[in-house]
Amino acid sequence: MLNKFKIFIYKPNAAFPYESPSESLFYTFLRSSPFATEDGEQAHLYFVPLSSNVRINSLSRFVREIQRALPYWNRILSVDHVFISYRGNTTDGDRNVLELRKNAIQISCFPAPVGKFIPHKDVSLPAVSTFSVDMSLEPKNASVRFLSYLRPDQSSGANESALVN
Repeated sequence: MLNKFKIFIYKPNAAFPYESPSESLFYTFLRSSPFATEDGEQAHLYFVPLSSNVRINSLSRFVREIQRALPYWNRILSVDHVFISYRGNTTDGDRNVLELRKNAIQISCFPAPVGKFIPHKDVSLPAVSTFSVDMSLEPKNASVRFLSYLRPDQSSGANESALVN
């Protein structure tokens, strides 16, 4: 299954940055993955790259262009289409956008806003840390040495451990 699974990525009208690191990493990895295909006839899913900052008119126009120009949208009412929405902020005020939100799979970044996530079809991405943490076990001051062990605390009668230096 994994050898045959393919995702067609629509070309956006203009280049744009994604708002969150999760969105950006997902899109970057998807484009360079073996799942990406240039042939829409081979695809099982269709990825629609959308910016979270795009106005509703531009989003509606892009969806309308996809519906008219390529046959993939209308095959099964876009249920095989996927899009990323950082805040789940697609509005339902336009017919094209409403169809996208109701039928397509939305990938949102955790936590998704209340009412903007449909559990039986949508997917949530975990948060991505944008800072690095030094996880070394060595103390910053190399001259300091620690010797510690844990033993049960007998004085309280409780079955807890206390740190002893």
